[in-house]
Amino acid sequence: NLILNGSRVDQGVDFGQTLNYSIVYSNKGETEMKDVVIMAVLSSEILDWQNLNNPSNGKISDKTITWTKSETPQLEILKPGDEGTIDFSINILPLEKIEIVPGEKYQVESYAQFSIGNMDIKENEDAKSNTIISKINSDLKLDEQVRYFNEDNIAVGSGPLPPKVGQTTSYKVYWVLTNNLHELNELTVEVPFPSYVKWDEKSRATVGNLYYDSGGNKAVWNIGRLPIDVYKVEAEFNISITPSDADADKVLVLLPGSKIRAVDSETGAEINKTGQAKTTRLEDDDIAQTDGRVVK
Repeated sequence: NLILNGSRVDQGVDFGQTLNYSIVYSNKGETEMKDVVIMAVLSSEILDWQNLNNPSNGKISDKTITWTKSETPQLEILKPGDEGTIDFSINILPLEKIEIVPGEKYQVESYAQFSIGNMDIKENEDAKSNTIISKINSDLKLDEQVRYFNEDNIAVGSGPLPPKVGQTTSYKVYWVLTNNLHELNELTVEVPFPSYVKWDEKSRATVGNLYYDSGGNKAVWNIGRLPIDVYKVEAEFNISITPSDADADKVLVLLPGSKIRAVDSETGAEINKTGQAKTTRLEDDDIAQTDGRVVK
């Protein structure tokens, strides 16, 4: 049996993801097996073979890893009922190291197979394991920025900077989504607000519906279907804070990390990603140059 990331079935995977494999073998017959050879075949052009994690020291050749009694002594003789596991892992290359060809289907086809030195495999017997097809999910990314000044040095926020107790400071939130490879469905972006962060109404989106969910105190960008020919979409909105005395000398979290959810139309996999928290330090705004601490 071949197991990938805890499952024997086909699955969607991501660029840069680690594929954790286990080959589970056992002698279920009544005769001992000698000089067993086990092979893992990983058919793909997008694997990082140079950084293969291969604790059992299998021999690598032409997209195949081979284990014999030299690497796994237990394979010298497998008595009836003997069983074992061979673990290894390999990374899918990150997107920046792959030259994307439009229309190309990126996937990893994996299976294991065996041979036995003292026995012939009969024609009606299968020496292969289950095959796992791992289709690469579309590379969906969110660039999220919270700024007081835009990249042209124009103020898009208002109020004191750094924020001041009892006074209101407004910031602009920018969301830029990029996607390639496959069409997406059920695409949404949302972020819950801390209790002291307010939605400021000034919002726009190039596609879909961007709105404030008052019940959940969160911003929601509901896009739905995103065709493959739409590479980039954008949204923006304003938020504000009015620090209290208890906030003095503190760096406040403005956004705890936006969450993206989509369904890849090609792989059928659900894509879920979470961004980094954003604070009054304004990590994305080089012009603001603030330590983010609330002043009295």
